[in-house]
Amino acid sequence: MSKKPFKSKDQITRAWNILDGISRRAWENFPKGDPQGKLVHEAAGKFYSELIRVCKDLPQKTKVNITQPPSGINADDSNWSQFANEELVYMVGREDINSVSEAYLKTKSLLRALANSISGHKRFLFRGQQNITWTLLPRKGRALNNDPNWTPPANHLCDRKLTRILKEELESLAIFQSVWDTLQTVDAIDRQKYILNDHPEWWFRMQHYDPDDGTRLLDVTTSLNAALLFACIDWDSGAIDDQIDGVIYFLVEGNNCNVEDFLIHQLPKTANGLFSEYPDAPRFILNPPHNERSKAQSGAFLWWPKFWEEPPYADPHYLRVPKEVKKEIVTDLLSMGFGPKEAVRGIKGLENERALRKQLGLPDWVPLELVE
Repeated sequence: MSKKPFKSKDQITRAWNILDGISRRAWENFPKGDPQGKLVHEAAGKFYSELIRVCKDLPQKTKVNITQPPSGINADDSNWSQFANEELVYMVGREDINSVSEAYLKTKSLLRALANSISGHKRFLFRGQQNITWTLLPRKGRALNNDPNWTPPANHLCDRKLTRILKEELESLAIFQSVWDTLQTVDAIDRQKYILNDHPEWWFRMQHYDPDDGTRLLDVTTSLNAALLFACIDWDSGAIDDQIDGVIYFLVEGNNCNVEDFLIHQLPKTANGLFSEYPDAPRFILNPPHNERSKAQSGAFLWWPKFWEEPPYADPHYLRVPKEVKKEIVTDLLSMGFGPKEAVRGIKGLENERALRKQLGLPDWVPLELVE
């Protein structure tokens, strides 16, 4: 990471505020009266004095004169920089996410730290889970593992003639297609689109609308906001799950089994071809035929052949979301205009939005009907 020199005394002052806060935290963590704590704080003060001495010739920061400023109050004239310093000091040394701002700071810092080992477009795909103890598996994989009568096919990756779609998956798909017209949670725009029974799009429909087992696809998202929300709330009820810690996983594009190498750019004509043509590696589907839900949550999907086992990644990065701060994170997301109705469009998103606002004591949100 490149180092940038100080250009003004104002930059030194801001850096000192952070250093001073960190040293005070270190001092407070020492037992009362411990001489080492005092030494830490004194060392920080000497460091600041040395900074001022060697940078005495730097200019003071000057305000930029705007001939026609916009109406209102310039945010730089407020005390926001102090709050930013306090947030950074509070964040140092923690191995979890305690606020929305911290999530963004740590995510960008982690991406920069990994930049040397990433080729191509440097970004993350995220996955938020409300329960940190859950395995990184799709719903169908969990369902099969919980079935005492199911045995994984031993030759799933050896016999090239063996279909890559399991009979259990085809049975689930047939049941889902038979009840499609009766499902109450399907959005009208998705129901009106007709597709043949062997079209790959059925898998994406089943992923979001199947009330039971789901599919072998694992939902990921390009939106950190969406991942934060899913790490905090129970999507079935719409309520904040403050009984257990959540987690956000970071899947790095261009690293390990990366998106560039294993991205499906064009869907085959049949559902069977979606999986059987790519038998030997995890695959990302970044631009699937979006339904209303996947559009809203900036959705993408990951799948791999042995989907009843965790994906063949080399230790994906993750950050814990403590149960004690889930309410604060969700409240902050709502205050910035991102909630369930933005994360997942349609009936379910609205239901969860209303349930969440009721839990937090916020005003209800009811969309107005257009009247001709």
